[in-house]
Amino acid sequence: MATSLGYLLGALLGGRIYDRTPGHPLLVGVLIGTAATMALVPLVPWLGLLMVLMAVVGIAQGFLDVGCNTLLVWVHRDKVAPFMNGLHFFFGVGAFVSPIIIAQAVSLSGGITWAYWALALLIAPISLWLVRLPSPPAQVAAKEEQAANRANYLLAALMVLLLFLYVGAELAFGGWIFTYAVARQLTTETAGRYLTSAFWGRSPWDD
Repeated sequence: MATSLGYLLGALLGGRIYDRTPGHPLLVGVLIGTAATMALVPLVPWLGLLMVLMAVVGIAQGFLDVGCNTLLVWVHRDKVAPFMNGLHFFFGVGAFVSPIIIAQAVSLSGGITWAYWALALLIAPISLWLVRLPSPPAQVAAKEEQAANRANYLLAALMVLLLFLYVGAELAFGGWIFTYAVARQLTTETAGRYLTSAFWGRSPWDD
């Protein structure tokens, strides 16, 4: 819940900030913040502080998703379609691979700590690579273009409702399938993590 609330806040704030701030340094800051927060999560002994850390992770995820989608459009403009498909394909790949990494880290170390640290360490090299790239300039539509493309608020509301229901159901199932399978003694914890991976990897391009 804390992660999801943080994500909503990050997504709401992200768009405005990317319009006013160079995109790549902001993405680098978000990635470094995510890595640092994930490294701290397994060390926290208090639920309240853990919820705060997970909310920070959610905020970073919101900034990251908005930033990646927005900057990709700014770079490729009308030819963005295959690049956008590639981006969302790798969202799916990451969702598929992460539970496997966690399962292996827990099996090798006997605890959850190295699972979080492994994911944090994987984020760091991306930040170092991204900081070297120039940020694309913000794209602001002219007033004439804005007037010609007036929003269809009913259609937008229906799309929001559809995504709210679909993504909510998907995340709820994906987040609880491990707990359900283990609590019902349907499988071991390691196999439960692979089950989560199988769910998210069922069709990576859907996301």
